[in-house]
Amino acid sequence: MAIKNHSDRSGGLPKVVVVAALWLTVTAAASQTSFMPFEERAYRLVNSVAFDPADETMYFALLHREVLEHRGLAQQEAPEVALYTAHREGRGWSEPQLLPFAGRYMDYEPTVTADGTLMVFNSQRPYPDGRISERNDLWMSENGRDGWGEPRRIDAISTFEHEESYSSLMADRTLVFSAGRPLPNGEIDFDIYVSEYVDGYQPATRLPVSTDRYGEGDTLVSQDGSYLIFTRWDDAIGWGESVDLYIAFQEDGRWTEPLAMTTLNTDGADYGAAVSPDGQWLYYRANSRFQRVALEPILDEYRARSTGTP
Repeated sequence: MAIKNHSDRSGGLPKVVVVAALWLTVTAAASQTSFMPFEERAYRLVNSVAFDPADETMYFALLHREVLEHRGLAQQEAPEVALYTAHREGRGWSEPQLLPFAGRYMDYEPTVTADGTLMVFNSQRPYPDGRISERNDLWMSENGRDGWGEPRRIDAISTFEHEESYSSLMADRTLVFSAGRPLPNGEIDFDIYVSEYVDGYQPATRLPVSTDRYGEGDTLVSQDGSYLIFTRWDDAIGWGESVDLYIAFQEDGRWTEPLAMTTLNTDGADYGAAVSPDGQWLYYRANSRFQRVALEPILDEYRARSTGTP
């Protein structure tokens, strides 16, 4: 990975952990292959990535100030991170380019619908009255004939006081995301919520996979809503020391009890799950490295283990 930019679970500003490079480890017959999409150190990915339906275009965030400095451009007033895109060129990727609406505000963690028409991402863009929240909101941009349009804040779920972030989209535009809400003791409880799209996004409801004991976030929902991969952590221990991947399945409209993905989790931080457009590969970060494993065997394994509902 490049950095983990994750909101402080005690309710503070986002904190950043910098790692030297993004790695991709392919698990196949005990062989491992490392992959760096960009040779330049300035092009260090932030958190997870998203792909277009053809798997030919990648969307991601970079440390924007480092990119500008590398290119000899002024960066004093630039946001810390911004959204970029790149296209496949042979066996590699093209030079990263800013998305047309990016570079003025802090935007990152994109997710894209299966048909490539909608992107949702974290942002700290200003409200209509000029206020800028210290926490993330969720914003959306639609991809039409003229490309990606001007982003719009998702008003039905975004709040100035609290955080809404780290989202994932289903094929019908249903949005699953993480939201932080205050507890009576003053701490912040991060849980997973869902918002349906019916002529626009609707007020969100909390999913039963969430708990009062732990924090949950970093969602990856399947296109058909049949499974959900997310993170869970213990604030008493610390996010970096306790965050792991979990999975739950939706059966007959009910979610099964979440299971820790023990075959993938490490002693370090495990998060940032993403799936290739063809559903063949699961990508995730483990111990500061981006890894890739075949998805179907993982789903088969945990479906077989899954029993009951929360």
